[in-house]
Amino acid sequence: MARPAIAAVRLLTGEREPVRLATTANITLYGLQTIDGVTAEVGDRVLVKDQADQTQNGIYTTSEGQWFRAADARAARTLQKGTTVHVQEGMANAGKTFVFQSVNPRIGTDGITVAFYQSDDTISEVNAAVAAGIASVEAASEDIIAQAEAARDAAIAAAAGVNLPPVTANTMLVDNAAGTAREAKTFAAVRAKLQSIAYTELPVVEAWNNGVPGDGTDQTVRLAALINSLPAEGGNILLKGDVRVTTLTALQGKHNIRLMGLGGLGTGSTQQTYLRSAAGAGVGRVIDCRDTFNVSFERLWIEALDKTLFNASLIDFGLITTGSAYMHMTDCFVMADSGVAGCRGVNLYGATQGSFKDVSFNGKAASGVLALQDINGVGFCNAHTFTSCHFKGANSNYLVHGAGEGLTFTGCNVQAGADGAGRFWSGSTVQDFRGVDIIGCTFYDQLAGGGEWIAAYRGSALNVIGCRFGGYDTGGAYSAAVRLGGAAMGNGNDGVHGVNIIGNNFDHCSPAVSFVGVIANRTHAQEVHIANNHFVGLTNNLVGSIVLAQRLTFGPNNINGATGLAAANVDGRYVQWFGGVIPAFAGAPSGLSPGTLYYDTSAGNVVKIVP
Repeated sequence: MARPAIAAVRLLTGEREPVRLATTANITLYGLQTIDGVTAEVGDRVLVKDQADQTQNGIYTTSEGQWFRAADARAARTLQKGTTVHVQEGMANAGKTFVFQSVNPRIGTDGITVAFYQSDDTISEVNAAVAAGIASVEAASEDIIAQAEAARDAAIAAAAGVNLPPVTANTMLVDNAAGTAREAKTFAAVRAKLQSIAYTELPVVEAWNNGVPGDGTDQTVRLAALINSLPAEGGNILLKGDVRVTTLTALQGKHNIRLMGLGGLGTGSTQQTYLRSAAGAGVGRVIDCRDTFNVSFERLWIEALDKTLFNASLIDFGLITTGSAYMHMTDCFVMADSGVAGCRGVNLYGATQGSFKDVSFNGKAASGVLALQDINGVGFCNAHTFTSCHFKGANSNYLVHGAGEGLTFTGCNVQAGADGAGRFWSGSTVQDFRGVDIIGCTFYDQLAGGGEWIAAYRGSALNVIGCRFGGYDTGGAYSAAVRLGGAAMGNGNDGVHGVNIIGNNFDHCSPAVSFVGVIANRTHAQEVHIANNHFVGLTNNLVGSIVLAQRLTFGPNNINGATGLAAANVDGRYVQWFGGVIPAFAGAPSGLSPGTLYYDTSAGNVVKIVP
């Protein structure tokens, strides 16, 4: 291995560490073999330049098993066009230097071409010419040489006065915090200062070239071995085909690991990447990501194949001791379609600061395709964002289960199941939610009487803003879009507080918002603001069980084309109820002008509007 100073110069000049051997033909990147007339040994650096599949070209470290790309030749910037490498031995290639010619190659994806650059003979000729030039300069100007020697001596004398720490094995010199001196630090201390390594600096491993072919067989053991072979800092694993696992525990407690599918969801097996499990009952979890940091999934179809017995979590980011943080999912499809209790898609109990973008959550998982709490409905997760995600149920089970803190759903698409039941989020009845934002989302394909999209039993700070609720059955009336209150336990912290329902479109909902619970037990809704909404195609039932709400403001809202109303485009009057008894009428009372809201006990404690 070159000394650090030499390695630094090589890095700056585009030169890689020398290799012992270079290939002369296409080879298998596995086991010890004869290269250019020389038998390779474990740990040799080999320049592979003649592969039929040019994506395999590069610099490798040999072993008795699968060869791996050398540590200084795993990223595009380390194999840039113009990078050179010198060959030490071999019948044909000894003493030759080769140059890489591909621009910004994506390792494992783009072809890498290597060409002859120069030989030691060429270098000798250049050295001779340089020597002749030096001799000429010496003969012509001895004064210049004398001046250079004097400057050198002065520099040496000045350096002698510099106070540096003594040379210590396995340490590096690091400037102190004040920038006034240098200190000897261990490698571990330097790594701690640098903190985590960026994904772009971590190795990228092609699973299909390392024992995980993606051929539809169970590859749990081989994928676990590949994960465990990554450096402690983490790494990236490229998958392709159909990768099957039963219970994958190798990710538990890991940092900075990303599993990436090679293709998207186009036609043909080479364009699809599956990570699936045929596990039945009793496995607990398929992909165990508990207590992890920065573990990610990209471009993967992740599915539990069993639809009758599976009662576990498909991906578990949950809690053992510390919980998980900074998980990411992008461009993934998640399917958990077992109705057995305990079936979950993604479990976030105890997890924090996750980011989910362009993820499709699907199925009738009895405990939620997206679970925010443990199986008993206690505990919670916090600070997660869901952007441009798709949610589609398969029956009356809610897709999102439980309470959380600091949750944001933005621009999501929520589709009712084939039975027309509109079920999105069901909060916990035993744990408060705290700060849930549902913004700019679309809820659709609900049939008449098809259930509640949002059921918030207890908690505080719920914002439903700029959403559309409805379906394609314009002749029917759907169940309530938003349900507030009704937690089973009665203590001072129960019920729902601080709700803003603003700027939404409610299409054929009956009612748009319903209130449940018992005021005496404090399980009802309080501090609710319903304003600037558009109610279209409704019966005159706008808000259900208004008697169960306290400190409610309603309006201004627009009520357009409501069934049974004589007047269309009626502006809802601004009405405020701050507790107390609301006058009750059995039918529209005389003397009220058109468009006036009134409270009707004969229709089940609902707010109606005078035609």
